Amino acid sequence: MPATGAQQDAGLEVRDILTTLDQLPEEQKSLLLLVGVEDLSYDDAAKVMGVPVGTVMSRLARGRQKMRALLETGNDAPAESEMTGPDTPGSGFPIDENELQAFVDDRLDADRRAAVEAHLAAYPDLAERMGTERRQRAMLRSRLDAKFAEPVPARLRIANLRAARRASWTRGWTSAAAAVALFVAGVTAGWFANGIAPTPLAPAPTASVAQGAQSAHRTFVVEIAHPVEVGVQQEAHLLQWLSKRLGRKLAAPDLSPFGYRLMGGRLLPGGSGAAAQLMYDDPSGRRLTIYVRAAEGAETAFRFQKEGDASTFAWIDQGFGFAVTAPATRDELLPIAEAVYRGFEGKS
Repeated sequence: MPATGAQQDAGLEVRDILTTLDQLPEEQKSLLLLVGVEDLSYDDAAKVMGVPVGTVMSRLARGRQKMRALLETGNDAPAESEMTGPDTPGSGFPIDENELQAFVDDRLDADRRAAVEAHLAAYPDLAERMGTERRQRAMLRSRLDAKFAEPVPARLRIANLRAARRASWTRGWTSAAAAVALFVAGVTAGWFANGIAPTPLAPAPTASVAQGAQSAHRTFVVEIAHPVEVGVQQEAHLLQWLSKRLGRKLAAPDLSPFGYRLMGGRLLPGGSGAAAQLMYDDPSGRRLTIYVRAAEGAETAFRFQKEGDASTFAWIDQGFGFAVTAPATRDELLPIAEAVYRGFEGKS
């Protein structure tokens, strides 16, 4: 069936975004990828690039404005001195450029997000700019996410979790960041040298595991009467049953150092077989879930994904996909995911 006009326009916009990305200075392009696609925190991106966090924020702002200007008019972005004014908060405004960039990247807490949204409501031109930058970030992520299924930071790679931490991790991050930028430059040039648009990318295996985990999490954490199928009172039976159905020995990792206690679990459909969900809660009633199912693919890095207030770390190891999901920040969830990984390691 021929593509509709809307589909063709969308395809051209994606192609133009990738082409424009390759026109940005390397330091801006690398940060757009590290923050926008890889979901690195601003602090981590600063370590990768070897610059202060303030420089990260200013380069993100300039890179996004330059990309927007090139896409809209084919001209370069305004000079930095021209980037402030009535519709772009500068000195003296309650919302600064750093918060605008954090808004684009979904890095604000609920209170600051509400403050930014209220401010944007009073400045329509600025709101339009933010909407454009958020859309372009989403399009970049959707096109490149599968190509960067393994996050750049060395500390998130499962192979390195098995080994002692090395003092040279910062140097490894810098090399990885350079490799990302060079890879994208080569890929975009190859895609568009002959005017050929890229073909859709299949989701990475870890993305499928993360999506399944988040769907199950949303479905059952809201349950009051039946959050689990088998309660913690029958923990031994629960783990034996789930282990038999999944074909690997399961354990319930001890998350008490993080304030979580096991509630129980349930059996779920997962891919072409079965999946298991273990649910934990803390004294405040906040719930965390661990999701396990068979998954194809070689050992991969942790993959971070956020949907609404629920964050997920997912990975594949020894033929199984694992995911930890909770209403937590990336930095809060990472040590829990590492503990869960260690809890399952070697229990196949």
